[in-house]
Amino acid sequence: MVDPIGATGLVLASLTLPAQVFSSCVLAYTTISDIRTTGRQLNALFWLFKLQHTRFLVWGQNSDVYRDGINPENLSQPVYEMIVSTLMQIKDLLQDFDRLREHYGIQELPASNIRDPQVSNREIRRQATMVFQVQKSCSLFRKLKWAVYDRDKFAGLVNQLTQYNDALYQFSPLIRRPSQTVAIEAEALATAIVDEGLQGVQYLQNAVSNGQMGQRTTAYLGGVGLAAVENGPTSSPIYFTPSRNLLMDFRQIQMLRLPNDTPKRRAWAQLSMNTGYAPSLVVVEWRPYNQMNVVGQIKAALQIKVEALVKMLQQGPKPPGFRILDCLGYLEDNQIPRFGLVFRYPHLNANQAGPFAPLTLFQIIAKQKRPYLGDRFQLAGFLAESLYELHSSRWLHKSVNSHNILFFRQDSDCSATPQSAYTSSVYNSQSQPNIPSLMNPYFTGFALARPDDPTSVSSQTHPDPDVGIYRHPDVQGLGGKPILPYHCIHDIYSLGAVLLEIGTWSHLANFYQAGQTGPAFRDRLLSQKVPLLGVSMGEKYMIAVRKCFDGRFDGMQLFQDHEKGEPDYILNLQRSFYWEVVKTLKECHV
Repeated sequence: MVDPIGATGLVLASLTLPAQVFSSCVLAYTTISDIRTTGRQLNALFWLFKLQHTRFLVWGQNSDVYRDGINPENLSQPVYEMIVSTLMQIKDLLQDFDRLREHYGIQELPASNIRDPQVSNREIRRQATMVFQVQKSCSLFRKLKWAVYDRDKFAGLVNQLTQYNDALYQFSPLIRRPSQTVAIEAEALATAIVDEGLQGVQYLQNAVSNGQMGQRTTAYLGGVGLAAVENGPTSSPIYFTPSRNLLMDFRQIQMLRLPNDTPKRRAWAQLSMNTGYAPSLVVVEWRPYNQMNVVGQIKAALQIKVEALVKMLQQGPKPPGFRILDCLGYLEDNQIPRFGLVFRYPHLNANQAGPFAPLTLFQIIAKQKRPYLGDRFQLAGFLAESLYELHSSRWLHKSVNSHNILFFRQDSDCSATPQSAYTSSVYNSQSQPNIPSLMNPYFTGFALARPDDPTSVSSQTHPDPDVGIYRHPDVQGLGGKPILPYHCIHDIYSLGAVLLEIGTWSHLANFYQAGQTGPAFRDRLLSQKVPLLGVSMGEKYMIAVRKCFDGRFDGMQLFQDHEKGEPDYILNLQRSFYWEVVKTLKECHV
């Protein structure tokens, strides 16, 4: 029988005491792997157990348990002893077979078939970090399996493990805890998707219907609904009728003459819904179409997809890290062939009266002197974590760039006047708008967003050059190259471009040479511009940005490009992005 720990390349006797006990706990956790009675309540309880398993794994990874993260030299002696004691209690609890049978409602199952060691070793080594390699190995080579048969007794085990995990997390620095929560929820959702697909996510949602985990599963299920529409027929039913709850009256929208760096793609407007109430400030994001080709049932099919996208964006409540404006619905322009997604401004202070324009990150870089290093670190970490949250719910943004990162604050020096929908926005260069805080960004530009589903149809439209340069070479379309199906690795590349702008405090367009192909531009950024970050932002920041651009994550070395659509590839890319980029940026400080 293969030793589960040895299969990862670790020698148990050479590990530190905390790492040895942690490994034994991981193996014990994986033995409880089945349910022998049915019922919604027991399924929900079993997923709560899996959630505690995930919390334990994320704690171990975040604590760097297989290196030097837990030793008396890094921790005070009382804290070290308390951590080791808690790990020992988890180990003793999960390895006390008589107690598990009698008090916690589980029973032993027959030994499973022996796996092919060569195939299994490949699966193990492909996991992004050592903690998840150990977890995978234990699940493949476990010598014992337990099944749950008594819900009430098993609930006691889940409660006890929850208390032990709570104790371990008490020793994490306070500043890390929100980010750890994001990682736990994302890992739990990914596990549900990989292990049991849609049904697993539904079980997880039933188990944690409240809180951010419930919000994350809701967001994922909203994307599933959009994917079903995206993958449907290109023609629609003859009698398609737009939804009254989604399609808004274009006459209720009044465009505003306000500073706008992307007037073809976005507009600021006032929405008057009810007489006697003050109008609401909204953002309209345009999704144009070619009226020569998109007519009849083809247009109706496009409108069905727009409605599905609106429904996905309206799913709520959303996890806080999404940083997405509330989507009110969509409208159809009555003169220009385009649909518009309508988003409400965030709630502002009462003293912020009158229409005002948000500022994009692109505008702030142009107008503001280089901010303090600490502010830029926080902004970079926030954007990376926000994108991770989107990806963990299996959404693709598809338009990450500094034009689509908005900051809202009242501009007291610049008033707004209504204009027709077709008057160019005018910016008064003499006015000096108040620069908002960088700590409250919102992602916009969702007109092309879609679920991260390899079977979904991806738009082949070539982006405008000013935003195309932010895209991965495979989806830029520069030089007339075809656009490949969109993948989450492409969003990560675009984030790298924004991180480069934040680090250099310069627009990406300043680095682009006219006529360059996508691969040539990427090579120029990697060889000449990313190294500049080492001096201005530090080595860790520079390495994180480089990984975004070249996609060479440590945890992805054994995966090939042709495997991009596989669930295991996406799961480990998500893990690698978090532990090698998000966590790194969140820990950058002055």
